[in-house]
Amino acid sequence: MPKGERLSPQQELFIEEYLTDFNATQAAIRSGYSERSARVTGTTLLAIPAIRAIVEERRAEAILKVRKDRAKFLNHLKSRLYLDMGELAEWNGGSVKLKDSKTLNVRHRRMIKTIASGEHGPKLTLKEDNKAMDILAKHFGFTKEELLHPPSDFFDDVDEGDGQLTDEELALRYSKIVGVK
Repeated sequence: MPKGERLSPQQELFIEEYLTDFNATQAAIRSGYSERSARVTGTTLLAIPAIRAIVEERRAEAILKVRKDRAKFLNHLKSRLYLDMGELAEWNGGSVKLKDSKTLNVRHRRMIKTIASGEHGPKLTLKEDNKAMDILAKHFGFTKEELLHPPSDFFDDVDEGDGQLTDEELALRYSKIVGVK
């Protein structure tokens, strides 16, 4: 393809289709090329430098997005694992006072399922999102082993409170949060 020449709409569609499953033959068929010659057409299209460059760029973007999403998921797990109820409420003796919602960070507010006035003061229920976390863990490709034994640097930047939790206790809390037995 001469320099500066644009891709045809059909070639652009081929790229989109190819990026869905990385099957050049099926992408060629889905983008309107002849089914009989789709195998050769798919290979030929991928050999075009402009198409190859776009595919590689988009693949790199997708990989970066997955990495960011995995990191975001792990940070959410850390938030759940180290939730300090003192960040949501204050208590002494028999009284409990919920903190002003405007002072809570977004991650903490997202963990709250319900807030109600109870007979003995405010009643706070946290979301049980183990199933959702399990689905996300599978989606992001975490193995059961990774969930039971998180990476050694997983807890490095987390305040462990009084520092009294052992590695086994941390792993147990972690596995409970992600719903792994």
